[in-house]
Amino acid sequence: MAITRLTESTLQQAFPKFPSAWDGLSSVPTFEPINTVKLKSSASSVTFSSIPSTYSHLQIRGTVKSNTTGAGDLSIRFNGDSGTNYARHTIQANGSTATAPNAGISQTSIRIADNFLPPTSEGNIFGVFILDILDYADINKLTTVKNIYGSDRNGSGLFGMHSGFWNNTNAINSIEIIGETSFNIFSSISLYGIK
Repeated sequence: MAITRLTESTLQQAFPKFPSAWDGLSSVPTFEPINTVKLKSSASSVTFSSIPSTYSHLQIRGTVKSNTTGAGDLSIRFNGDSGTNYARHTIQANGSTATAPNAGISQTSIRIADNFLPPTSEGNIFGVFILDILDYADINKLTTVKNIYGSDRNGSGLFGMHSGFWNNTNAINSIEIIGETSFNIFSSISLYGIK
């Protein structure tokens, strides 16, 4: 018999060894789309502004490509702050070699991906990333981020994880995603709120 509606009793029937796995009231956090930018021409950055403070966390998902023949880094800034108020930590691998972890403090942005944007010479290959911004509206702590990214570069794949923080307790209302090289046409970046 197929479950057509999830209730406490249907969950208990499906998992008889774990009858209290769900209390019947709690819900899974939801991702609500806030905005999506799909580039119709190249751009050096994408900015989300007037971000409401009604969510617990934010998530940014992107499918991006460089507009030049060289691969480029990806960085992020908050509330237009270009001062040396950011720090980052990095680890990356290309399928055969892992890059030694490295870090940076007193940065003018959080680098969230190294040498990541696939160049135009690699045809229709795009890189993908998922960035979480935790407790973005909490004014009692510094804002922290974590990013997972990767691209299959015609057999020389790239995967990495970055984390960082903004040395500021202001609530975030604006986010700028910056490409070291411009983003190519058809790059797409979406912002989600997590309740």
